[in-house]
Amino acid sequence: MKNILILGGAGFIGSQLAKKFSKFSIVTIIDGLVDGTGGSVENIYNIKGVIFIEKCIENVSDLSNIVSKQDIVIDSMGWTSHLGAIDDPMLDLRLNLHSHLHLLDCLKDNLNKNSLVINLGSTGQYGGNKFDCVDESTQMLPIDIQGINKVSAENYFRVYSNLYGINVVSFRVPNCYGEHQPYAGEDIGLIGGFVRSALLNKKIEVYGHERKRNIIYVKDLVDIIYNVTLLTNNSFQSYNIPCNHIGIQETAKQISCLIDQCTVSFKNIPENIKKIDVNNYKVDFTKIDNKIPRYEMHNLEQSLNFTIQYFRDKIR
Repeated sequence: MKNILILGGAGFIGSQLAKKFSKFSIVTIIDGLVDGTGGSVENIYNIKGVIFIEKCIENVSDLSNIVSKQDIVIDSMGWTSHLGAIDDPMLDLRLNLHSHLHLLDCLKDNLNKNSLVINLGSTGQYGGNKFDCVDESTQMLPIDIQGINKVSAENYFRVYSNLYGINVVSFRVPNCYGEHQPYAGEDIGLIGGFVRSALLNKKIEVYGHERKRNIIYVKDLVDIIYNVTLLTNNSFQSYNIPCNHIGIQETAKQISCLIDQCTVSFKNIPENIKKIDVNNYKVDFTKIDNKIPRYEMHNLEQSLNFTIQYFRDKIR
């Protein structure tokens, strides 16, 4: 069995990765359960055999020893609040950049040279691009604090890979939704916000018209990441993730129909959001499609229904 270390493994995506890999591997999770990151013991309490270290990475005294035993290290640390990053840029620097650099500085001297490191970045790294479609070679033009730190983190992974021979795969992940995503507070994602409003019999508020986003159901994301770990991965590679390119307005209406107890209203985009709103570009994922075997993703309605049921169970 392989040894897998998941940083941020009690969070939304990290816990789903832990659930997947625990079926075939010995999984260790390091997560400080920092407020706002989505980390919760609730996400991992029923995953058998997982070793859980409840500490921020900077406070793990035997990190060198832990990473030396790993076949795969998955870095899913961070938070996703773009507005929160503007309000507290030093916190975003800590969560979305410093933590990753701390990990890399440990990996350079202690990781087995045949091991694989996975970084979970974001399609938000493409920022203000005016292209209709972006691929991995498209210049990244971050337009907010979080985008800057996400781009910088990926660049650190690329440079450390080159300097120290670390095998790294960096995924640029689109808006993700599904089981284990945060359901309380302000930062619960596009789909999560719509679903919660509908279930609470509130209006789904859509800002602007004809805006589009790239989205993926969390279990599809996990399967894709798992499939990539089965490949021979050398040096540094970045990948866009296969996803649905959806109209925000149409998806809000679809959620409203599936729940059948709310209405959709439209508002102008507030200035603070408009300034950091990424464009409507579509993500080209040809590169990863040419690498991994054919895979079947959940259709949008099916995955939305799973997400709706998850929220029903949590907020009733």
